[in-house]
Amino acid sequence: MLVSFLVRTIVELHKNEPIAVSTVGLANFNAYSLNYVPAQIIRRVSMTTFLNIDIGQNGSQPNAPIYTPILVHAFSTSKSRTQEPYIQTEVLNTLQTFGLIGKEKKIIVVLDPYVVKPTELDLLARTYQHFGAIDIIYVLVKVDELVIIRLNDMATEFVMLSTVARVDELFPDRLTNLSGRPYKVVCFENSPLSFRSPSSGNKTIGIDVEFIDMIAKHQHTVVEYRYTEKPIIPFDPWHTTAVDFANYRITLKAPEQDVALLFLPDQHRWCLAVPKTYNRILHQQMLWPYTGDVWALIVALFVGFFLYNLYLKRILQQYVPNAFPIVNTPLHIFRMFMLFLLTEYYTAQLSSNLGLSLLPAYPRTFEQFQKSRVPIIVRSPESYHFIRNDPEIMTRTVRWNLSERYNPAGFAVLQLCDLFPYTIRTTTRLLGKELSRHHYHLIEQPVQASTCTHSQESAPSACVLISFLVRIITELHCNRSSSSTVGLVNFNTPHNFHYIPAQVMRQVPTVTFVNVDLREDSPPLQLFNTHIVIHAIPSYARIKNKMSIVAESLELLQNFALF
Repeated sequence: MLVSFLVRTIVELHKNEPIAVSTVGLANFNAYSLNYVPAQIIRRVSMTTFLNIDIGQNGSQPNAPIYTPILVHAFSTSKSRTQEPYIQTEVLNTLQTFGLIGKEKKIIVVLDPYVVKPTELDLLARTYQHFGAIDIIYVLVKVDELVIIRLNDMATEFVMLSTVARVDELFPDRLTNLSGRPYKVVCFENSPLSFRSPSSGNKTIGIDVEFIDMIAKHQHTVVEYRYTEKPIIPFDPWHTTAVDFANYRITLKAPEQDVALLFLPDQHRWCLAVPKTYNRILHQQMLWPYTGDVWALIVALFVGFFLYNLYLKRILQQYVPNAFPIVNTPLHIFRMFMLFLLTEYYTAQLSSNLGLSLLPAYPRTFEQFQKSRVPIIVRSPESYHFIRNDPEIMTRTVRWNLSERYNPAGFAVLQLCDLFPYTIRTTTRLLGKELSRHHYHLIEQPVQASTCTHSQESAPSACVLISFLVRIITELHCNRSSSSTVGLVNFNTPHNFHYIPAQVMRQVPTVTFVNVDLREDSPPLQLFNTHIVIHAIPSYARIKNKMSIVAESLELLQNFALF
């Protein structure tokens, strides 16, 4: 009977999906009178892997714990050993050997009721419960029958089960139904997570308490809170109290890790700003209130009413005199309504156009700019693909010579789309005459975009450095004379900043730059009217002392006449 029961239970447990490929552990069957059981079970359940270990023999111990979710434990006692330490030690060693501490497990304990006393069985059950074994049954092998028992839901006494009970009756699903078996939770004064509320009769409440109550409600059980005002010492391994949850918190100091700031790519969008021009054409102003299709509708209505009065009206009066009033009256009402509506709308629109007195003649989209004759002025036409790839625009492009003065009202200029209201004054002043944004129309369709990217590990960030230099140069240059230049010193030597001149010159096309190396022969730098200098220091290794630093700085200031 014992072998048949164990075989049926193991087979049914093995069919469950969570443990379909699990190993079955057999503990201490070689030490007692049940040594025939392993061979019988293994022979009848040939598709399952078994691990048969005698906990009391060191030679049979594995090198590392092997997780066996299904465990059949043959338990017996010895008169020569003290009951409590022996039972607790055997349970702990068994769970550790089969890798079951803190893991899901289903345990079948087989014992001889003629050898194991009721007090020893009670201690065995409480010990298993202390180590978290909830799904556990006890098989008492008598002479003529098997007795299957387990602790009730409150863990206060044993209840008997049928030997033909299904597996879901022997091992109910504890995740969804604890059948009223309470959770034991330890907590302490830690507002707002858990604390005693005098207004609710010193009831334990808090965020953690509400969360645990939700879990208990879902699993059809209740919670017993064990409250202390201050955290207590962690429980001794042989403490007689089992705990399901504890809201004690441990402050962990995370190891320091090197991180780098993450910057979004710096994107620049360039748009065309065209000067506003107007034409005073009287006939266009008179035709402007209506579009072409509206004028076509008016002509069609006029021709229709003319033909009606000339032919159809006479025919209706002669041949269909009864239908004539039905047709003629609505047509007259419709004619008067349309005449009133079109006349009023035309008068209002014409008054508005005559008040403006001028019609816009400048392009409002990039497609209109391509078809127009508005010239554009830039420093480097070949740097812009929309100019380089369009021969028509290339013929209208004027290369900006910083030594000459222009009339900005006659040229389209390139501006940063987002900064147009703030930069157009500076751009037109550099051209020759300062104009406000009201003199220009910004075509919001970008003609070119550039993105400055960088490696996240680079320090300092190339993108941030370029953006910083561009902003500083733009702001400083707006307050200086339009003929002043910006000096770039020692950027030609091999170092990590060789990319700066090209990036800065491309993003600030309205500024003149002088890129020199002080260790090489260069023209007289005093002639360049340089008020802004960016000095790249490749390495201090070649500068041997403080006097060398002073000498190099003094040389730079003297060469640019800044001393």
